[in-house]
Amino acid sequence: MHLIPHGSTLNPYLSTPRNRLARRLGLPSEALRRVIIALPGFLCRDKGLDILESALEALGEHANKLNIIIGGEPQGAIPEWNRDNVYIILKYLTAEEILMLSALSHAIVLPYTDPPGKYAVSGILHLVISSTKPVIESRAPRLVELQAYAPSLTFQSYNISKLILLFKK
Repeated sequence: MHLIPHGSTLNPYLSTPRNRLARRLGLPSEALRRVIIALPGFLCRDKGLDILESALEALGEHANKLNIIIGGEPQGAIPEWNRDNVYIILKYLTAEEILMLSALSHAIVLPYTDPPGKYAVSGILHLVISSTKPVIESRAPRLVELQAYAPSLTFQSYNISKLILLFKK
């Protein structure tokens, strides 16, 4: 067996001021006032929005130190967020916009679940790793690269306690 890496180019927006990126993404300046955790990509049931919501609930007051930016095109119903530190961009994000969101974030979270019988790969992983930010992800099969090379940044799907510990770092 041979491993053939297909690499990622460095995110061209890393040196762009965060306030400029936020304006281009339609985010208010308040979104930049705390540690920013982003969840980009198509928004569907298996993206783990419920896992992220449970983790924020379990964090209690610590959750107030974070701003969560969820961005992407809805692929079905998504949960309602009743938090003033969650910002949602409900639209298809181009690769350029995903790079901008990744550049203004401090970390990316991908709490995916993989429903039985569904086989997929994550197209977003190679975009977000180009930003040189921590990527916190579940151990879903479609995210196998990070499990293999950075297992300390991964957690079992629905293992809220591990995700919380990663948020507190």
